[in-house]
Amino acid sequence: MIKRYIRTAIILLISLLALIFIINTLYYFDIFSLKVSNIVRFAFSILILFFTGKVLGSRVSKNGYLEGVKLGGFIVLLFFSLSLLFRVKMSINLAIYYVILFMSSVVGSMRGINTKKNK
Repeated sequence: MIKRYIRTAIILLISLLALIFIINTLYYFDIFSLKVSNIVRFAFSILILFFTGKVLGSRVSKNGYLEGVKLGGFIVLLFFSLSLLFRVKMSINLAIYYVILFMSSVVGSMRGINTKKNK
């Protein structure tokens, strides 16, 4: 059971890192501006967490939102720990960002369990 979460978290982190690498490369070559780069990174982070939550939610038989809470909590805890490690100043914008990421995984897992029941 824990293997499933670790495997899902590794796939999530690899996809986020690949996305950040691609967006930063486009920004480096002046294809994206800084504002567009930040918006695209934010939007794709939400989508990746949503679809990862959806996959986890489709694997359980009940309480899909709990899978999203576990995933979102793990990711927010990881990001918060990295913020403390790199001494990023906490702000209300960063807190809102973490809440949006958390809610994205919860909504995705709820959507995943509902689509499974419709089949």
